[in-house]
Amino acid sequence: MDKIRDKLAGLRAEADAALARAEKAEGLVKIYEQDILQKDQEIALLQRKLSDLEEKEDVVTKEARVAKAQLNETNIRIEHLEREALKLAHDRDDLERKYEDMTNKHKSLQAELDDFLRGVI
Repeated sequence: MDKIRDKLAGLRAEADAALARAEKAEGLVKIYEQDILQKDQEIALLQRKLSDLEEKEDVVTKEARVAKAQLNETNIRIEHLEREALKLAHDRDDLERKYEDMTNKHKSLQAELDDFLRGVI
């Protein structure tokens, strides 16, 4: 009978130890489940932030494309205006030369007229 009592005591001790391990494991499971829940919430928050950042990136990319197109148009307009300014400067130089030529011809003709008129009078 002592053997049975010893055996029962040993089984009770094993059962108590197994129960303690089970309770400890359940406690760890609860901790891990809470940790997983917290991590899932953090992941959801990070995914929302990522989505917001991707939307902002899209907006900034579109704005950058528009700004680049406007800059390109502005550069083209500047080049056109520079060519036009050069053409106008060239035309001005031509007109100034023609004006000088005409002024010289006028002076020459005026001198001839004055000489002629002096001779006639």
